[in-house]
Amino acid sequence: MDALPAGGEGPLAPQDGETLVRLLNEQQADLYAALEFLTGHPSTDASRVAVVGSSFSGIQTVLAST
Repeated sequence: MDALPAGGEGPLAPQDGETLVRLLNEQQADLYAALEFLTGHPSTDASRVAVVGSSFSGIQTVLAST
């Protein structure tokens, strides 16, 4: 998130939107890797795994649910 404007305030410039999409894609890959690890672990009941988040991770949660 260091690539976004300091303080997270103000309108995003077009290149900031591109940065946001890039960061969402990178973080989504991490989320799917974590889910794969958790659901494949022998001590995890895969039917009880949930993903929750707010703000940026809330976006990730919605994207993961599709």
